Amino acid sequence: MGEVAPGRIWLQWDLDDDPVNEQTWCVDKINDSDAEYVRANEIERLLEKNKKIIKRCNLYNAKTARLQEALARIAGYGSSMSPEEATCRQIARAALHRGGGK
Repeated sequence: MGEVAPGRIWLQWDLDDDPVNEQTWCVDKINDSDAEYVRANEIERLLEKNKKIIKRCNLYNAKTARLQEALARIAGYGSSMSPEEATCRQIARAALHRGGGK
């Protein structure tokens, strides 16, 4: 089995030092003017990974919202208050209680 091409390579040319502007490829970025190239199958893999991350974030956000609503209900706050505001008030009350305030 042959070598596998790297997932990313850099097209390099140094406009300052080389008047001919010869181009080379490298697995590392060396100059600010280097252009990054990514293998097509690497892009597909990263897009799939990104979809999974977004799905997990959406699930996390939904769970967080449900927890905030439950906290608001437990704290006895009315529906006129947002779950975020109720959560903040509950945290503030707990902090005052621990600190001896009223």
